[in-house]
Amino acid sequence: MPSKVYIIGSTNDAMSLHTQQRFLKAQKQLELLNLKVFNPLNSFLLYRESKEKAVRCNLHGLLDSNAVYVLKDAMTSGMKDQAELILAMKMNLLIMHEF
Repeated sequence: MPSKVYIIGSTNDAMSLHTQQRFLKAQKQLELLNLKVFNPLNSFLLYRESKEKAVRCNLHGLLDSNAVYVLKDAMTSGMKDQAELILAMKMNLLIMHEF
């Protein structure tokens, strides 16, 4: 059973309430399973002035995780999410999908 899970999903519109709600819902569902969750959207909200800082923080979060939770929109949103998923596969992380 994984202990730390990284959420993969579209962060293109991190400021939108809809996007924030999707990530928060996933985070709460995972926390109900007693999992520690890294929500990458929080980095984009924290480092609004520097997308580079947010991406670096998220990369560290992904590298420190042993599982990923892939939101439904992840593979339609662009290369960032695909790169995160490819990295997760290369690291042999457990991959869980939102249904």
